[in-house]
Amino acid sequence: AKHAFESIYALAPNGVAALLGVPGSWEFEVDGGEIHREIVLHNKSVVGSVNSHVKHFESAVDTLAEFPEWFTDALVTGVYDLDEFAAAFEDDDTTIKTAVQFSTYEERR
Repeated sequence: AKHAFESIYALAPNGVAALLGVPGSWEFEVDGGEIHREIVLHNKSVVGSVNSHVKHFESAVDTLAEFPEWFTDALVTGVYDLDEFAAAFEDDDTTIKTAVQFSTYEERR
């Protein structure tokens, strides 16, 4: 999907986009040189993974839920809704890991 390329522009310098899953076919035009420059000049990375299924992510959520609350609070310094995604890319000395939340775990059950 087009979001695979749009994610490159959403990244802060030194950012990494993770593409998960296997989409269906899609076509559109991109300026390959522009994308190449954006990745190289801003040290951005795009990685993909197909070694997980929804059940693996659900298992990880369940495992993290068993940790003390202080642990996840200290590790994940910000969780943002999709309409607040820009705030997830703001950086300061206290930022460790931020996430953009598309839905809650409970909403999918």
